Amino acid sequence: GEDPMAAVALANLAQGDLSRGDPAAALSAYRRSYAQLRRTLELGHPYVTNAMTGIGRALLAMGGAVDASVVLRHAVALADRGGAPDELRAEPRFALARALAEDDAAPALVLGLARQARALYAELGPYRAEEVAEIDAQLARWRRAWARDDR
Repeated sequence: GEDPMAAVALANLAQGDLSRGDPAAALSAYRRSYAQLRRTLELGHPYVTNAMTGIGRALLAMGGAVDASVVLRHAVALADRGGAPDELRAEPRFALARALAEDDAAPALVLGLARQARALYAELGPYRAEEVAEIDAQLARWRRAWARDDR
């Protein structure tokens, strides 16, 4: 149906697909969720931004860093413009940082996005400590890799 909550449930199932290592199924479900949400909600709505971020994360998991970064840039802009909650502003930023790192973007851009995501998650307190730790670990990996590359 056209109930936005059905589309949100579909996005939650897509997240499960992504967590289980099935990005193709996740991409399909996120795209269906996004399409349904776009028919029922405004583009800047946090549910729409969340589905768009999921599309980008699924593309990234499938090795499509360039396509993912296009979608995720749009998700970041929508989240900021639509006044999304911090966690929905953080997630596309960190995913975009990962996509850009895979596409050999400038380290300063990648690190800046990741640090923004970390700060947004940190503001949410212990509820998002796992995400903060994940970003810290990734930042350390990038720094080590880029130090070896003399970037």
